[in-house]
Amino acid sequence: MNNNQNNNNQNSNKNMSVKKVLTSRKFKYGTSALVFTVVFVAAIILVNVLVSFVDSKTGGLYVDLTTKQLYSVSNATRDALKNVDKPVEIIFSQPADKCAEDDMLNSVKMLAESYEKEFNNVTVIFKDRKSDPAYFNQFKKSSADMTDTNSIIIHCPSNGRSVIYDKEQMYKRNQYGELFAFNGEYKITSAILSTARTSESMLRAGMITGHNELSLDSVKHTLEDYGYEVSDVNLMTISQEELGTYDLLLVCDPVSDFVGMSNTDSSDNNAANESAKLLNYVVNDLGNVMFFLDPIVMNNCKELPELYSLISDGFGVEVDNLQYIKDPSTILSDYAFYGSYAINDTASAGYAMHKPVSESSAGLPPVFYYSCALNIPKENDDGFNITPVMTVSDGGVQVTTKDGEKSAANTPIMTLSKYTKIENNKEVSGNVIVCGSTGFLLNLETSSSANGDLFKQMLVTMGNDKIIVDIDYKVLDETKIDVPMETVKNMAIRLAVIVPTVIIIIGVAVFIKRKYFNGK
Repeated sequence: MNNNQNNNNQNSNKNMSVKKVLTSRKFKYGTSALVFTVVFVAAIILVNVLVSFVDSKTGGLYVDLTTKQLYSVSNATRDALKNVDKPVEIIFSQPADKCAEDDMLNSVKMLAESYEKEFNNVTVIFKDRKSDPAYFNQFKKSSADMTDTNSIIIHCPSNGRSVIYDKEQMYKRNQYGELFAFNGEYKITSAILSTARTSESMLRAGMITGHNELSLDSVKHTLEDYGYEVSDVNLMTISQEELGTYDLLLVCDPVSDFVGMSNTDSSDNNAANESAKLLNYVVNDLGNVMFFLDPIVMNNCKELPELYSLISDGFGVEVDNLQYIKDPSTILSDYAFYGSYAINDTASAGYAMHKPVSESSAGLPPVFYYSCALNIPKENDDGFNITPVMTVSDGGVQVTTKDGEKSAANTPIMTLSKYTKIENNKEVSGNVIVCGSTGFLLNLETSSSANGDLFKQMLVTMGNDKIIVDIDYKVLDETKIDVPMETVKNMAIRLAVIVPTVIIIIGVAVFIKRKYFNGK
């Protein structure tokens, strides 16, 4: 009996001790702290999982605080792409984490992810060019379509069209080779428009052949980027009617002469007259022609009297290809130099063409190689208005075989001949650009010159209304973090109000719990 009573007493004492421990303030507070810690850690884990999930679904959680909104989509892009509904892929040639390690690629990646968030039809894809080279073969349509790990491809699966950029093409460099501007938004938006365009909205560009012309993949590639279907055109065989269906014709450094009035067999009534076809194409069909020529010293060709007669008598520009022009004051190498924008007449069509480029703060002037000297006679007639676009500077010289060098200050090296008439109460025009240097074309894709930008404006002048002209590149020294005052105020209010409010709520909750629920 006594033993049972002792056991009961011992058990009772143990229960009282346990109860005492469980009801002690130390245990309560320790338990509360433990529970709070567990809940807090669990909340952090939950938030981390949620953020990771949202990040993976939205393409990244970040705020673009740069002055120029380097990684953001502008209203100009929204307007340009608002009617584009075909699926478009922006494909990187490295995994996402590798792109993020490269500063240049990472900027493009962040911008591309903004497109993905902004437009439902845009998808960003990361592929590994090294481990899956076969995947990239589908984008190689010509020798100009090369890909490597720095390539960014904009692809429309429904029609198979694609545009390939190297990361360098998303930027501009200065004369010292330093990065100074980001051109990613313009490049991506233009490529989406180009690849998603229907066949009916494509423009036609013809590369004139039959005279051993220079063939440049970069020219074809650039035209395709701007929405042209490019094909070869033989003036000897094409009909005038078929020629009139082309929006643009290009003549690139022919070595042999054209067939014209002076070298046509008059006894053959069906003999082709290439010069007449080109003149009729501009005047009657209101077509557009670009001539890119070189002095004899550059291409070792003979004189081309019929071609130069067409350009002079038909389009109002005299070409001297026997000597060559260079500009020692802007010399880049033995033969390359920067051209100067013609700005004597700000009301001229030539000035209007280069104005968006020449008045931009970003970029260097276009690069030319040894150039033919061009001359615009004072008497511009036959309906053509001829104005210079590019010249050499005051320091330009002409190199002759007899006299060596002589001054050729401000000599034109690119001109615009505009034929204008009124049809249906509307002014319409045909346009002819004469450029004295094919070296201009060799630098179309060079990031450290304005050749590509001026070529774009040339196409706009010649009627390409599909080219976006209001997306400018963003100068990198202006893309430092620079939060607007309104944003600063909003962030300050949030920090000053939200954080203290959370702390006060937690403090009040702990105070009430201790005072009314823990006992004394």
